[in-house]
Amino acid sequence: MQCICSMFRLPVVGRKSLFASNVSVARRCLAQKTFQKEASILDSLYSDAEKEKILDTFNRCNEYELQHTRQLNHHKASSIVRHRKDNGNFQTLSDILLVPGVGILGIQKICNVLRTLDYETLRDKTSRADFDRIRAEPNISEKTCQLHLIKDKLPEADIYVMERKVFRNINPRMVPFLFNMKILDAMLFTLLNSDFESSVDHKIYMVAPTLVSQFFGLSVGGERVSGQHVLQDIERMQSDVASDVNIPYARWDTFKNLNNVQKEKYANSLLLGVAFYKLIVLRSHRLPL
Repeated sequence: MQCICSMFRLPVVGRKSLFASNVSVARRCLAQKTFQKEASILDSLYSDAEKEKILDTFNRCNEYELQHTRQLNHHKASSIVRHRKDNGNFQTLSDILLVPGVGILGIQKICNVLRTLDYETLRDKTSRADFDRIRAEPNISEKTCQLHLIKDKLPEADIYVMERKVFRNINPRMVPFLFNMKILDAMLFTLLNSDFESSVDHKIYMVAPTLVSQFFGLSVGGERVSGQHVLQDIERMQSDVASDVNIPYARWDTFKNLNNVQKEKYANSLLLGVAFYKLIVLRSHRLPL
């Protein structure tokens, strides 16, 4: 019986292996047909001169220059450069379809940019962008003097409240800018906390950018809206959460003479201070759930 069972098992295993092999072959055929179709579509979109210009740029660009087209992120640009180094220059547009993680839609977008932009022009634009970025980086000694002027204009206070800025969609080109911002923040903290060694009291507190919107209900659909109407309620003494806030009339006159952008900044600063004082110092209120 054992021999008979073994005889019956062998064909079953063979059929499974044959089925798996057929599936694998079918998948490869389907992938090959899809690749040929996409290659044909991509090839039909551009003239011979445009193809030559596009391929020349793809074969000479580095990762940063490809990202500067604003059509590729760091991962895809790195994949293209790595594939080119490993397999040689791209000979046809269809060769670019072989890069892992880069689809036909992404390639078509960047080709539409490169069809009118040769490599030398792209390189010059990238170089100018680098120069502008470096020039935009703050001179530390110059900024130190400016920070001293800012500190001198600030009224003496026991507590300074600052809103932590959140940047979305950060890319590698923003890193120097963000790094310098952190340096300036640290310098300002040091100036305002100059007596920390003797007092051992922190004067500066950083709060989340959502604090004001949550406390005063200034969020609609997840987006922050203006808080100027809250200031109007405070002026009319109609605010429930800030009924004890007293602002001199001269300050109101100054506020009303500002443009809309300045009004928004002043409103946010006042509401930030009120929210912090109520929630953290007095502990008289809680954020709504």
